[in-house]
Amino acid sequence: WNVPGMQQLAVSHEGEKVLVICTLSYTAMWSDELTRGLFRLLRNGTALDVGLGWQSVRSLQRKERALTMVFVDDPGPGMHLYMVQGTVMTANNEPHTLKLEHGRQLALIRLPGSIVSGPAAGTWPAPNSEGVWSSITIKEDRWHDVPGLCVSLTVTTASDKVLVAFHSNCNPTTLNYSVGFTVMRSTDGGVSENLADGDVWLTSSVPTGSCEYPMTLLVDEPGAGTHTYRVCARTSGEAVDVGPDGQLTAILLA
Repeated sequence: WNVPGMQQLAVSHEGEKVLVICTLSYTAMWSDELTRGLFRLLRNGTALDVGLGWQSVRSLQRKERALTMVFVDDPGPGMHLYMVQGTVMTANNEPHTLKLEHGRQLALIRLPGSIVSGPAAGTWPAPNSEGVWSSITIKEDRWHDVPGLCVSLTVTTASDKVLVAFHSNCNPTTLNYSVGFTVMRSTDGGVSENLADGDVWLTSSVPTGSCEYPMTLLVDEPGAGTHTYRVCARTSGEAVDVGPDGQLTAILLA
């Protein structure tokens, strides 16, 4: 279903990228673990994901919450219409309702290609013979690189900052899970540094409601040099599938 008021036009020129930021408030009118609200972004009527949506929300309590979707697009020159759609998926085709609240915004920010590294897409196993996409499985409490989510950017002025944007799918294989995501940075081939004290994003079954797909905007001040950013994930021991959607972009800010 189209989300009312969440349509936006952008006119991009050759080489430009578009930073898409969507926020909206919702109330999930259900309280079971097997129902999900799914949201996706579209450009010119075509979904920008491979079929699993851009954000998945779970809820064990009827309460107003907010979600965010972040995406860096390379649409090519021309006029492009971006929009947001939502749906509800249930285990047994039970009727459930997702109420959209008034707080919502869709923003499109055009960026010159010269300041953007990426977007780098995830590298997943090829679809099987039936066309079903594959993911990778993470089941250890140590950081694993998410394949393909790696970009490099050169900063010439020490005071310049870097805006890092990433997202991915996250699909737990059990009802009890905890999976963390973070961004690592290494400079000029040196040792990797975690840009958070622990996790930049944590998806867990403990809260009564959550957004399951990790997506983050963070600002880094790395100093001068060539910096490589990587997305990593870890779990508390339960197997979690990551993919087949995912993207990482680094944007130089003066």
